[in-house]
Amino acid sequence: LYNYEVLRDANVVSTLELIKLASMGKVKPITFVSTLSAVNSINSENYNFLKNKVNFNEITAKIKDGYSQTKFVSECLLAQA
Repeated sequence: LYNYEVLRDANVVSTLELIKLASMGKVKPITFVSTLSAVNSINSENYNFLKNKVNFNEITAKIKDGYSQTKFVSECLLAQA
């Protein structure tokens, strides 16, 4: 399995680019489906609650494979957008 650094551009940077594209000019909605079942309850409605209750650095440290780490970070970015 690949580590976070190898997958960062494909999963995290691409998510940032999508968020930038959606916010240019007329704002466009982004719809996504979680592929990381461990954190599938993260959405914009409960993100504020979670960020006050959950140590995201601790969670990412516990996720061992790079794919799941990048997907978790991407979902957090989308929840904040």
